[in-house]
Amino acid sequence: MTYAKSYAEWVLDPNNAIQTGRLIKLAAKRFLSDLERDDVYFDEDEAVKWVNFMERYCNQWEGKWRGKPLILEPSQKFHLEQLSGWIRKDTGTRRFTKFFLQISKKNGKSTECAGISLNHLFADERINTPKVYTAANNEDQAKICVNMAGRIIEQSPDLFQFVEDGDVKLSTYGKNITEVIHNGKDGFITALSKEGGDKKAKTAGGKHGINASLGLVDEFGMSPDHGASGSIYTSMAARDERLMAYLTTAGFNMAGPCYTELRDQGIKVLDGVLEMDNYLPIIYELDKPVVDGKDGEITIEYLLNNPQVWKQSNPNLGVSVNADYLKEMLLNAQSLGGTTEVDVKTLNFNMWVDSAETFIPSEVWDKNSYGGNQEDLIGQECYGGLEIGTSGQISALCLFFPGEVKRIKMMYFMSESALKQNDFFRDNRELIKIDAGNEVEVDVAIEWILEEVNNYYMHSFCFPMTMKNNSIVQGLIKKGIVGNPLSQGVNGISNATQEWEKYLRDGEVEHYGDPVLKWMNSNCFVVRKEAGIRLEKNGKVLGIYACLDAISQWLTISSTETDDKLIQSW
Repeated sequence: MTYAKSYAEWVLDPNNAIQTGRLIKLAAKRFLSDLERDDVYFDEDEAVKWVNFMERYCNQWEGKWRGKPLILEPSQKFHLEQLSGWIRKDTGTRRFTKFFLQISKKNGKSTECAGISLNHLFADERINTPKVYTAANNEDQAKICVNMAGRIIEQSPDLFQFVEDGDVKLSTYGKNITEVIHNGKDGFITALSKEGGDKKAKTAGGKHGINASLGLVDEFGMSPDHGASGSIYTSMAARDERLMAYLTTAGFNMAGPCYTELRDQGIKVLDGVLEMDNYLPIIYELDKPVVDGKDGEITIEYLLNNPQVWKQSNPNLGVSVNADYLKEMLLNAQSLGGTTEVDVKTLNFNMWVDSAETFIPSEVWDKNSYGGNQEDLIGQECYGGLEIGTSGQISALCLFFPGEVKRIKMMYFMSESALKQNDFFRDNRELIKIDAGNEVEVDVAIEWILEEVNNYYMHSFCFPMTMKNNSIVQGLIKKGIVGNPLSQGVNGISNATQEWEKYLRDGEVEHYGDPVLKWMNSNCFVVRKEAGIRLEKNGKVLGIYACLDAISQWLTISSTETDDKLIQSW
């Protein structure tokens, strides 16, 4: 009996029901049912070849087990034996040409990825001129699998002998292995990324024409589109034996192709409503709790109270995944909420979470309200953040005071015409400076800002890069005010966003109970990207963005410490 069959039977054993989710049970049923088909067959001799190669020839490359034989878990053998063992009777080629694995972090996904690539390059007798490409959202991510494959070679005497004999070359850049070249088989393992564009996809870094036999896509859940993986897939058309493998953890881009295409198709295949016989989907997702006969929500509290279900999304629980670690992460998420909770759900429990999530709950916001006199701030050091709204929008200035107790002071301005179009702002007009007419005059806005900051030591102010030519911004700079533009993409604003969240959740910042800013906070939703997070920007959140601009300015200045002198403005 093969590992795949024994694992499938274990999954469907009623005694183990709680440890596996519905989608894995369906994958097991599909395997056992397909054994009865007459158009495909499961070749047990072929099935064990990939597993035997990895366990016989591959050693682990890091941690306490470095240099020790690689031992695969039953769940991993379930995937691998199916990929290698199912054969079409009409062509004699492997049945599965597309593989989708969705699993929590630390469950051997990267090891499986590296092992497949090495088997393909060194041992797969069905492959001529093996061309292995790895892909991801960025080049560093794409190279992780390549580097791991190279490091495994270094720790595996039988494989490293090829390097010593000159048949295999390990190309390096810095501390990482960037390419594995097998001269004897005219094959390689190399990386592509979306960053490389079409030119790089066609040339593989200028070294190879792209003619993939194996494509490995890492963390596809983060991808907004197919990117470099699309180039790999289309290059396989002439290959009889080919495999496109997508290995990922759940994410927050539920509009991306991983969720809308691969996962959706995979579930339909497993449910038997979509016929894609070449597609092997393996999805380790938690089953939703049943409450009053209906699917309930998987909350942090539910996970804390039901550790018996953790194995559904963590098949390596107790091996590469520590139960105490998962409990620690859940308790941390319970305490901090927000982005921490989302990260635990997606990374540790393989749950898809909508990117449009509320940022700071109102009860957390209200706890940071300070009822003291704002005159206490007069003469104190501060950093400014300025957001100029487009026609019909409110504009906002934030003064951030990074004292022993962090505080913020806001100023808003807009035109009378715009005010009439917004009931909320009209009801709070006493907090807003209003200029008659359809637009706020530039000179009027500059005068208001100068008047506001004149009572404080403002080091400098920050504004969006897109506003660098704005008349108000340029007018302030001409007045001698130090102004710095900020890119508000994820890379530019993520740190400030995370700090702002931390300040509020830890009670480290006070905002004077400003109802306008509270309303803007309620309109803030998180946009998650691989590089970090930012808030969805629109006219209803510009006051919050002004806060982020000011905090970003302070973080930049305080970290570089290039100027200890305060600039007193006006």
